[in-house]
Amino acid sequence: EKDRALVLDDRNRVMLSAGVHELTLENRALGFRAARTVQITSGEVTAESLEVPKTQLTITSSSQAEVWVDGAKAGDTPLVDWPVDIGTREVGVRATGRAERKLSVTATVQPVHLNVDLP
Repeated sequence: EKDRALVLDDRNRVMLSAGVHELTLENRALGFRAARTVQITSGEVTAESLEVPKTQLTITSSSQAEVWVDGAKAGDTPLVDWPVDIGTREVGVRATGRAERKLSVTATVQPVHLNVDLP
């Protein structure tokens, strides 16, 4: 709020005075930033929800392979511009008769491109 960082308590809440507040919600690691205007009423809890944006995930591999994202089959390589929520995603790539590769990927607001070499 006004270039001042607000600290969340152990319940993920922040105490604000009554009135209108202009807030900037930011996660620098994911490249995410959103502005919100919040009306706070004295003695009440004001809940604010935030929709997590999506980004695109493109996966290629050294041979034809199946791709899973967060445990759900996404398709086969090349997988192009698959929509995923920003944050940490678990990716599995498996070709018939070859070893499976499991990767933990941080998806930011910028599109993610992975090229997986399958032994």
